[in-house]
Amino acid sequence: MAKNNKKPLGICNLFPIIFFGAIFLFSWLQIKPALIGYWQDTVFLTGKDFFMQFVKYPGGIINYVSDFIAQFYIYSWLGAILIGVVSVIICLLTLYLFRVTGLKTDRTFLYLIPAFLIIFFVSDYNFHIDIIIGILTALLGFILFVKIPDSLIKLFVFIISAVIIYYVSGGSLFFYSFLCLFYILLSKKYTNKIKFTGLFIILLFSVLLPLIAIKNVQGLTVKNAFLNTLPKADDFKTPLLPYMLHLFFVIILFIPRISKTAIFKKLGKKASKEFKCKVQLYLILALTVLVFLSANIKNDKELINIEYLARNGKWKKLIDESNRLQKVGFPFIYHINRALAHNEMLLDNMFYYPQRFGTDGIFISSEFAYEKPMLNSDFYYEIGHVNESLHWAYEALSIKGPAPDILKRLVIGNILKEEYQAALKYLRNLEKTLFYKKWALSYMETITGNSDLSSLHQFAKIKNNMPDKDFIFYSEHTPLELAVLLEKNPENLMAFQYLVAYKLLNADLSDLPLFINNFMALDYKSLPRHFEEALILFMIHSGDTDKFKWGPYIISEETLNRFNEYDRILKAFNNNPQAAKDAIHKSSLRNTFWYYAMYIYPNITKK
Repeated sequence: MAKNNKKPLGICNLFPIIFFGAIFLFSWLQIKPALIGYWQDTVFLTGKDFFMQFVKYPGGIINYVSDFIAQFYIYSWLGAILIGVVSVIICLLTLYLFRVTGLKTDRTFLYLIPAFLIIFFVSDYNFHIDIIIGILTALLGFILFVKIPDSLIKLFVFIISAVIIYYVSGGSLFFYSFLCLFYILLSKKYTNKIKFTGLFIILLFSVLLPLIAIKNVQGLTVKNAFLNTLPKADDFKTPLLPYMLHLFFVIILFIPRISKTAIFKKLGKKASKEFKCKVQLYLILALTVLVFLSANIKNDKELINIEYLARNGKWKKLIDESNRLQKVGFPFIYHINRALAHNEMLLDNMFYYPQRFGTDGIFISSEFAYEKPMLNSDFYYEIGHVNESLHWAYEALSIKGPAPDILKRLVIGNILKEEYQAALKYLRNLEKTLFYKKWALSYMETITGNSDLSSLHQFAKIKNNMPDKDFIFYSEHTPLELAVLLEKNPENLMAFQYLVAYKLLNADLSDLPLFINNFMALDYKSLPRHFEEALILFMIHSGDTDKFKWGPYIISEETLNRFNEYDRILKAFNNNPQAAKDAIHKSSLRNTFWYYAMYIYPNITKK
């Protein structure tokens, strides 16, 4: 019997270590904190000036600490360690809270529940760590409040701690106040007079402190005065869900009363330690499965991952990840087309993907560009239009602030334009970051040494692609900007692919023969697949079917065979396109320019 009792208790002792190990691995491999870092794009700079921005308003200290932590999301493994550390701290505080509020902690795993909730929340990439840090601050204040035995001193301590907690963590004051309020009201050791006095003082200071802040802190809105470091409803798809962690700690205060009821006492006597351990293990395992299955369901992880890969230039991996997606919509298709172009595959493979958005699938609309200006900046940098890339980077700077990716783009853009003083301005900001300081210092040393950085190997390609004359740029994308870039450098492969893709997506075949010289200049050994498909239609419509007239290029037998098969299916349905649609769609011919031109392009509407 002794051996049987020790075995499950041994498992119980090891379980917390296994549990937090699983938290780390899940955070690292599944949540991938690097995606959180990309999505939230938190700015943190060292130095007094940056810090002083946060001491001017309630909750600023917590925001500063959270931004400091968030910068470590740059590496998923490092971010996972931080999430694990925060989870351990809040679980240990929960265990200590059990003890100071009179709960028995022998063989209990309830203190692990906050870690589940943290993982669940963090899997929503809109969830900011300052909410958790605010909870930790309130818990520390509450533990101090509970530990003070004298009721009058307790209320005096509440007043002092409320002021400190409000200044440090803003809206977390309300969480702290709720804990103190319920603790006093539920406690039997306080008289009704003390309870009424406590109720009055707690409610008064919970409302009074934000009102004082609104009146005295310039620019502080009512919303920020009351809600800073609390979950904001408009940030989450399920507004009340992020408050589950706050609710958990309020529920803890009711457990001592519930545990003293007759039915719970009776169950407690019957249940052995082994039984309690096993039941809790099963409960924790069930919660683990539930959280791990539901985590990432409620967010846009797939899109964030694709955008992250694009920002870091991992084009082959982006294509591989896209091929695993069950549904590809906008803006997925925009990034896929970028990846295909970078891998010199756009004109061969673009119609393997659903080009339901026409030219919006290669150019960002002006409305969407103002929502995500760095995407436009990325695109223009890639095709060599540095001035326009800088324009959108400045737009991003005005919206987001000095985020590292924005600063790096401003540095590189100004270096390419040989405006080194402007580049130095942004390098000095990057010098104040933890992970980009070395990068900034290397460029600062080169600039101050009066070297021509724009001639460096990593900039040479973009420099060659930069236009050398002014032209009118319209807010809506047109082939003009691409044509000007090709006029400067006919070997600008990115611009050329996009220009041809623009024509194909508009089903415009008139200029196809003009592109033959570009293919020759770019040393194409054969014409791309989709260009050949469009060329066949051009020849049919123009009445010229001489397939040998296109310079050194001959339309491949594979393309001719595909067209003959397409034509055969149409004829089988008496050349009725609508009748033949299903048959063509079920075949590999749905991945051709012909299918796009016949069935998709007519249904594209500009929004």
